Amino acid sequence: LTSPIYGLGELASAIDTTSFNAAADYCDELVAQYDGGPTQKRFEATGWIDTSRPVRSNLVDLCTSCRATVFKTGTQWKVFIRRVQALSGLAVTPSNTIEGTWKYILPGSNDVPNSVAVVYVDAVNHDYRADEVHWPIAGTSNPYLAEDGGYEHQVRIDLPLTDERNRAQQIGMVLLREMREAITVTVLGKEELLRAEAGDIVVVTQPSPGWVAKPF
Repeated sequence: LTSPIYGLGELASAIDTTSFNAAADYCDELVAQYDGGPTQKRFEATGWIDTSRPVRSNLVDLCTSCRATVFKTGTQWKVFIRRVQALSGLAVTPSNTIEGTWKYILPGSNDVPNSVAVVYVDAVNHDYRADEVHWPIAGTSNPYLAEDGGYEHQVRIDLPLTDERNRAQQIGMVLLREMREAITVTVLGKEELLRAEAGDIVVVTQPSPGWVAKPF
């Protein structure tokens, strides 16, 4: 972001270091591997990027390595990784939104996959060539497939800066679960909701779907 040659040339003062430090700490946490191997960092970006490509394209590739989103809000660049975190304290209710503007969007059955194929760079077994891993693991039972009446719908995900099989599989697992549980709510808010920022965890209370302080 700050590099004048390979980045966007932003000033250091434009980087929200608090969000980047928090994301770095989360990535550096040691987690268990599926195959019982030693613990490893949750995420690492390992590989190279082509600096002749647009900066924002390279930024997207970097973000795939840790399920992150980097965005600018106001004058500050922030990073956000979806994870368990504290509520922001902001509540979205009928009293601070415009009546009649609530809309609920559920993904259709054709949009929701029941398996994921993750393409990553295998540094151990394939000399840094592309390999593929699946979730659910190939040869195991797939409860999602059963829920969908046996109709297979697979999605492919590219992780160009992930070179470890277990980490690639974990990212694929989380993304698949998110896609199957996704619900989008759009609503017009009143001035009070201008305090919200991208990445905030807010609670939503709305009688029509029966939500009472439901975290979003």
